[in-house]
Amino acid sequence: MISHGDPYIRTRIKWGLALLPALGVAALAGIYSVGHPKQALALGALAALALVLLDLNGRTESLLKRFRWLPFAWVALLLVTDLRFDYADPRAVAAGAVSLQHVVELLTYATVGALALRARGTIVSLYPRPVPKGLLLAWPLVAVVSALWTVVHPLYTFVRAGQLLVIATLALLLVRIWLSDRATGEELFARTLRLFVQVVTILALIGLAVGAEEGAGRFTWPGVHTGMAGTYLGAAFVILVLGGRSWTRFPAHTYWPRVFLFGATVILSETRNVLAGIVLAVAIALWLKGREKPITRYLGILYYVVGALVLISLAATQLGTYLSRGETVGSLESLSGRIPLWEFAIGRLESIQEWAVGFGYGASRAILLDDFHWAGSAHSTWVELLLGVGLVGAVLAATSMILVGFWLVKRRSFGRANLVATSLLAYFVMTSFLSEVLVLPGLGFTFLALVHIPALAQRGMRRDMARGTAQREEAHAR
Repeated sequence: MISHGDPYIRTRIKWGLALLPALGVAALAGIYSVGHPKQALALGALAALALVLLDLNGRTESLLKRFRWLPFAWVALLLVTDLRFDYADPRAVAAGAVSLQHVVELLTYATVGALALRARGTIVSLYPRPVPKGLLLAWPLVAVVSALWTVVHPLYTFVRAGQLLVIATLALLLVRIWLSDRATGEELFARTLRLFVQVVTILALIGLAVGAEEGAGRFTWPGVHTGMAGTYLGAAFVILVLGGRSWTRFPAHTYWPRVFLFGATVILSETRNVLAGIVLAVAIALWLKGREKPITRYLGILYYVVGALVLISLAATQLGTYLSRGETVGSLESLSGRIPLWEFAIGRLESIQEWAVGFGYGASRAILLDDFHWAGSAHSTWVELLLGVGLVGAVLAATSMILVGFWLVKRRSFGRANLVATSLLAYFVMTSFLSEVLVLPGLGFTFLALVHIPALAQRGMRRDMARGTAQREEAHAR
């Protein structure tokens, strides 16, 4: 006989009571969906994500199971900002007005931030020492403070910059987990990237099934600009190819179709900076693999160069037509209008204060749209940083990326997590020159935080080893 105090019964009663509000929300969403199906679908997805995260966070059989919600949280942050279902005037948003899209986004960030803070207490008890933060928090903190002098609505700047801190907090939580239990940290990192590849596979298949929302001709899926879709596909391609089957753990019958799917859709997206990023990421991976197998470095790069030369010699005309995307010579010389945009943006920096700390994080929406109706951002990470947080923020961001790259390649024994992280860093840095994605909440900055994780964790391990050696020497001296 089961007593009333049985843990199984108590658990079911607790979840039954917890689901009552969710059922009420579902009923309201059903009524709301009659006139607003996309918004209702987004709210339903958010409610499902919250329930999944709460359920996964509540089970504590082991450290890995306790934190198995982390990959889902990471992928939620990677998707929620860039997948649009409710478009709004960027100027209205910068002035403080929000749409349902932004409500869903902020609720997602708030949920993930609350879970990260809650989990931090648990992991601090296992690893009480401070973790090396590097410069991961440096320029985001400048972005938060820039709400004091921003030319847009201060709340917009503060909240937008606060999203960066949520992402950084989640990254530092995983660093602490890695330092507490290396196997668990590496597994959670790999699971996050694997889950991202799985989600992008679904999005790519949706794109093949329904095509672009606006019929632009370039590959995408509903709710995402073609350039952003290409960036997603390129990142998934880099993870899949450079991670390999053994690290990504996809069986052969799903691994190779994914490689073909991502390769084909990247080409169909016609996103030139993504193609350049993939070329650089693969070249760097070949060079770094040469530490373990020199033949990989020399033969791999030789094949890489020979293949490029053969492609150029046999299909130079077709390749030029593809890369030009039918644009005029003037458009190509101006990088599709980016150079005039950058000249205008930099020309707005006049005083010493504006050069030093910018106009406030996210200010490009208010500064550029009146003169460039197609530009809700600076279309370059570095110009976006100059406008938002000035030279101070741009230097801190660049220093952070340089140091992380240095820490990742410093070790002679080069693990697969390091290889993938270094390649992803190279990929996003290459795309950063023609895209602002790297410094905005969403895909770019979230991946930037992700590649910090193995670098900071290994730096912390070396610091702990040095401290342990010093303590043993001191004890021996006594």
